[in-house]
Amino acid sequence: MSATPYWLFDAMTRYEFNDRLSATLNVNNLLDKKYYTIFSWYSTYTWGEPRNVRLTVNYRF
Repeated sequence: MSATPYWLFDAMTRYEFNDRLSATLNVNNLLDKKYYTIFSWYSTYTWGEPRNVRLTVNYRF
């Protein structure tokens, strides 16, 4: 199996509610493409990460 090139698109947005409260939304592999990564020294291929979403809320005291 030969490795083929691929593009992954990630997105991030941040919103500040006020001086103390903000939220950040990160989406990785936005288009949810399947791709292989090389795993270990033996060149074993494995699936890359699927689309995933992370929401972070920050509050400063």
